[in-house]
Amino acid sequence: MNKSSLLRNLPSVDKVLSTVRDRDYALPETFVVSQIRETIDSFRQQILTGSPPEIDDPEAMEELVVNEVDRRCRDRIGRMVQPLINATGIVLHTGLGRAPLSDLSRDAMTRAAYGYTNLEFDLPSGTRGERNDHIEDLLRALTGAESALMVNNNAAAVFLALNTLAAGSDAIISRGQLIEIGGSFRIPEVMAKSGARMVEVGTTNRTHLRDYQEAVTDQTRLILIAHPSNYRVQGFTATPELPEIVELAHTQEIPVLYDLGSGALFPLEEYGLPHEPIVEQVIETGVDVVTFSGDKLIGGPQAGLICGKKQYLDAMKVNPLTRVLRCDKTTFAAMEATLGAYINPGTLPTRNLTYQLLTRSMEELDQIGEGILGELSSEEIDLLGLELREASTEAGSGSLPTERIPSMALVLTRTDRWSADRIMRWLRTRETMPIVGYIVEDECYLNLRTILPDQKEAVVRALRELAEAIGVE
Repeated sequence: MNKSSLLRNLPSVDKVLSTVRDRDYALPETFVVSQIRETIDSFRQQILTGSPPEIDDPEAMEELVVNEVDRRCRDRIGRMVQPLINATGIVLHTGLGRAPLSDLSRDAMTRAAYGYTNLEFDLPSGTRGERNDHIEDLLRALTGAESALMVNNNAAAVFLALNTLAAGSDAIISRGQLIEIGGSFRIPEVMAKSGARMVEVGTTNRTHLRDYQEAVTDQTRLILIAHPSNYRVQGFTATPELPEIVELAHTQEIPVLYDLGSGALFPLEEYGLPHEPIVEQVIETGVDVVTFSGDKLIGGPQAGLICGKKQYLDAMKVNPLTRVLRCDKTTFAAMEATLGAYINPGTLPTRNLTYQLLTRSMEELDQIGEGILGELSSEEIDLLGLELREASTEAGSGSLPTERIPSMALVLTRTDRWSADRIMRWLRTRETMPIVGYIVEDECYLNLRTILPDQKEAVVRALRELAEAIGVE
């Protein structure tokens, strides 16, 4: 057929829309129309460039267009924010939303989201209140700080502190702390955007107190310390003790900002986890401002927490950037509930889902794995080549970076029928409750540490359906 005939076979936008309108895409009609237009334009370009689809029937062409529109819309639905099963074993997985929230935090968030709240309203007096009041007293009690503030993530916390305390002036930092974390967040770039002039001291592996002392000028307004939460420098290294830096800074009337990254509120060693700096102990050294994430080792929603001396926090609170970086009512509600669970750290694993997952014993993980296998038939297990093995994982998000955490995993070893890549894609693209695992040496791993207590049956269902799909080929 010639190009003109093929072009006439293309259906109209309205005709395609009438065909797909009754399909439950849960997408705005304007979006569906845009996909129809783009699809028709794509086929039109194929015809004009001499590479048309091998179809010379108008009805067949319409069906081809409708199917492509359907694929595009369903692909968009698959990219919507949705729950999934984290079978990577990484508890604080940035790509999968970091800390899973406990029942307490989820319930508080749901209640706040549903209707109106007293976010900025003081009920006893009937006057306007401050949203930060909902978490400040809790953070002060947990850290010993004079004042506290919450913004939307730790990058924002660092940026706000730098902008408030050192914009237009010098801020000193050790070269060994010029870190980059996920998403290309680099300390030098953040400092530049904040308006602070970065002054590097020392070398990558060794920085001495005299390096800080010699760098201080009448333009110095801040010393920044960045905790290497996502890497470790080992070997021939040196760095001054924190109290030494604080003493030096305070003799020059210069504040010290400590970016902890993954701050902890209690000794993690109590639960058999590696040591991380405790915010309260850092505050006790005299550090003026400490920043850390609310959604890492705190186990709460995404947030940046700032604790420290009142004079510096007061300055941040009136900085116009604080309004730009503030959190909404659901985040405040979730964080308030998260912090409230720390009233008794001894019961934290029962009240904080992050610590429940981090502290799962190998015996518990083995029971989860055996329970899943027990729900499957011997034929299904054989089709998948399922085995329960010891594995290891990490905390994630730059927390406890050099420590491996022992775990257990279900391993799918039969990749002779379907490749490991194909199996993982099938699990990831399920319409209900996708599963994200990982591949090691052409075998598929479903790490059990991060499979939530109420997700066991969903895993069984997925494996059963996968076995059926493989078995029919």
